[in-house]
Amino acid sequence: MRGLMDNTTKGNAMDGFRCIGRIPAAIQEKAASLLTSQRPRRLTHCRADVIDVGLRYRLFRPLKSREFQLMTHERYNTAVSRNRR
Repeated sequence: MRGLMDNTTKGNAMDGFRCIGRIPAAIQEKAASLLTSQRPRRLTHCRADVIDVGLRYRLFRPLKSREFQLMTHERYNTAVSRNRR
């Protein structure tokens, strides 16, 4: 499909994130610009950093991780609930 990248492709090294799943190219560009312009919010229960990229996508950086992961909100909810236990 045009405009989609699978999980084998990464963002540029300067982007500072990697894609988890199939993320549209437009969302990846938006995430790259938000990563440079917006400070992440810190989750209190698992001490992870999050930047919202629209309604359906999140940039998520777990504790002790160097780079953000761009993922859908469904994957984000699973990752956060897994860290909560």
